[in-house]
Amino acid sequence: MKVLKSLEVDTFDLLIIGLGYESRSTASYRENQGSCKKIVAIGYEKNTDILHYQNNKKELLSGNVEVFEKCDSDLNELLATLEIYDKKVDVMLDITVFSRHRLAIILDFLMCRLWEESTLTIVYNASKFVSPPEGTTPIKTVAEIAPQFSGMIGDLSRPTSLILGLGYERGKALGLANYFEAGREFAFLPISQEGKFEESVRLNNDELLNLIPDENVFCYEVEKPYSTYLSLKSLVLEALDYSRVLLVPLGPKIIAAISVIVARELHPNVPVWRVSSDHTEEPVERAQGVSPIYLYLRL
Repeated sequence: MKVLKSLEVDTFDLLIIGLGYESRSTASYRENQGSCKKIVAIGYEKNTDILHYQNNKKELLSGNVEVFEKCDSDLNELLATLEIYDKKVDVMLDITVFSRHRLAIILDFLMCRLWEESTLTIVYNASKFVSPPEGTTPIKTVAEIAPQFSGMIGDLSRPTSLILGLGYERGKALGLANYFEAGREFAFLPISQEGKFEESVRLNNDELLNLIPDENVFCYEVEKPYSTYLSLKSLVLEALDYSRVLLVPLGPKIIAAISVIVARELHPNVPVWRVSSDHTEEPVERAQGVSPIYLYLRL
């Protein structure tokens, strides 16, 4: 597998998107419906009456998109039925509205099962700025992003290096840093064309950023995932020389996808974890913002 800076593909054999309640859920469908031979949308069995979910579903069904509403435990079975694993194919995966757990399951399945020389184009539609939730965001679950990324215990005499992707929820990253009590901590701070987003990330992580040495804070441009991949993998490889590494990608989902890719390349030495509020947060509409962001893989 190789991560590419660019890729020239005119048509795709399959587009996989998430069916969610945000209006940007159908953005990739609208943008790419004319260049995809088949489109599959994966939705949910519960909470299907929130915000734009039903309107998004109607739009997709009217466009002859195959819609599947499944729980997380059924995803591997569903993916296995897709007729794309017996030949070289070009696949596009829109991660925009997938949970990090779903994102990891689907992305890893495709990386492991697609034929050699197949291509996988990951697309992420960042949203327009939405103000962060007030107060501290509750953390109900801390677990591996998917079972295959629980990692190995490794040498217990070595310290742990915790690499955090920062989001704009107040206290979430700091709570994780306190929870893991790592020997060394690193932070990836997102910079975006949405200037208010960066301001919120810095403000709501100010206490943690004051604790982490400046040389351990890396700014990454959300719109340049290839550069982020190179930076993250370089840091992980360096940290593996003297510690056990743990990735926890908060913030924009594109860094979660990049973390899963790095972890798959270095499997099983790099666990990837996630945090969840277990649906206690209020659903929020997030409209499409900047142009789509792409990351390319050749398997």
